[in-house]
Amino acid sequence: MDCNFDNGHQLNFDLLNKSTITIHHHAHDSHLYHYLQLTPKRYYILREPHHEDILRYTNMQKETLCRHFQFDDQSLKISVVRLNLFKSFSLSSNYIYLTGSFSKNKWILGFTPSFQFIDNLWLNDDNDDTATVFNIY
Repeated sequence: MDCNFDNGHQLNFDLLNKSTITIHHHAHDSHLYHYLQLTPKRYYILREPHHEDILRYTNMQKETLCRHFQFDDQSLKISVVRLNLFKSFSLSSNYIYLTGSFSKNKWILGFTPSFQFIDNLWLNDDNDDTATVFNIY
């Protein structure tokens, strides 16, 4: 069953599924880390190679992730992801931008002013099987 607003457009999150939005924690190096886990029906990945401004932004976010989680910054592949409120890309004006790693499943909120509205920069990835979740710290 899909959750819809009055306008009939399908939400990008199954709000009837209890595991769509959850809060978790784990211990690492004597620290307790809390994270929000989101499971969208669809997400968008920023195409590569990145423009110089975007690359500068992603490198700053990568430094934050590597410093905080003690990742090797030479081997960590960083992605920028856009989550929409609605499943349709063009209908949504409410987005969440994440910067992080699919392999580590560690994400932080991002702000991407220079490229957020250029639709052809984003690759669509359906997640109808809910195999991909985003752990946001």
